[in-house]
Amino acid sequence: FVCSGTLISNRVVITNAHCIYDFYGRVWYSGNHRFCPGLTSFYERPLGCFNVEFRVISKPYQEQRDIFDDWALLVLATSPGLGYYGFSLDAPIGVRADMFHYSCRSPAQCGKMYYENCKFEAMDKFFSVGGNSGGFKTGVVSHSCDTTGGSSGASMTVDHKIRAINTWEYHYPSERNFANIIRHYEFQTMKRYRYLYNDYGRDRQLQISTGSENCFTLVSESKLELAQCWSNSKQHWYWYNGRLNSATNVDLCIEIDTRNGNALLVNRCNSSKRQQFSHLARELIQSREREKLCFSYDKNVASGMTMVRCNPNDVNQQWTFTFVT
Repeated sequence: FVCSGTLISNRVVITNAHCIYDFYGRVWYSGNHRFCPGLTSFYERPLGCFNVEFRVISKPYQEQRDIFDDWALLVLATSPGLGYYGFSLDAPIGVRADMFHYSCRSPAQCGKMYYENCKFEAMDKFFSVGGNSGGFKTGVVSHSCDTTGGSSGASMTVDHKIRAINTWEYHYPSERNFANIIRHYEFQTMKRYRYLYNDYGRDRQLQISTGSENCFTLVSESKLELAQCWSNSKQHWYWYNGRLNSATNVDLCIEIDTRNGNALLVNRCNSSKRQQFSHLARELIQSREREKLCFSYDKNVASGMTMVRCNPNDVNQQWTFTFVT
C-alpha cells in the first residue's frame, strides 16, 4: 500500500505509524519499505527510491494502540540529497495549512501528488475524546482537506514548517479529517533524529545539558540509542548509538574509562552467550573515575528494556532512566 511522508532531515522521513506497524496485530509490517520522493505516477520515479534502514514509533501507539500517537520516523539508509521541512509545536486553530499528499483510492490515482489548503479546526467542534477537547489536549486537530487512501502520513505545513500529520477520517456527525499535531515529545524526538541522521554520518554526538534529570532511551526494531545520566553536577554525558543483533534476551555491559581519554569500551556482561554487537562510536565522557553501566534488552517485547547498575551496592552510581519508544 501507499502512504505519504515528508523529509525532516537528509535521511529522516515523518509519516503515520499505522503505515508501518499493524495496529491490531502489534507487529511491524514486513517487506522492503522505500521512500520515493516526487512521484509523478505509480511507475515513474524521477528522483529514485530510497530504502528504509529502520523505523521508530511511539510507545503509546505500540503498546496501547493510542491513535493520538499515530506518527512514525523512517531513517533512510542513504540520503536522497534533497531539501527538507522544518517543524514546530502545535497547530494554530483557524490558520490555513498546506498539504501535499498521494492518493491511492484506485490504481489510476496511485502515485499522483495532490495539493490541498484548509484550516485547522478545534476537536471540540465535533466531539470530545476521553473528556479532553481541543487539539493540544488530545494531540489531534480537525481539518477539511480532501484526503483519501494514500494520504495518511502527509504533513500539514504553515510557513514551510510541519505542524501536524494527516491521520484518519471521522464520519459522524459530519465527515471530517483529523491530524496528529506535533507536541513536545514528538518535537524533541524529531529534533534528536534530525541531528543524529544526516549527511555527516550516523554517530554524531548530542550533548545532554548538565543537571538534566532525564535520560532518554529510544528503541526501534533494530536500533538502540542510549544516554547516560549524570551522577554529579560536574559530569557531562553524551548520546551515542549502536546496533544490536540478537534474537533473545541479551545483556550488554558498557564500560567507560575516562582515565584513558576518549575511552568507551563495550563488552558483553555474559560472554558465554552467542551475542553479537557492533562497535559503538567512541565519545568523550567527562568524569573523574572509571564507571560501569549494565542494561538488559529484550527485542521480543515492546519497550522491553531494564537498566541496573553493574555494582548496585555502589551508592556513587545513581542512574535515572526515562523510557521513550
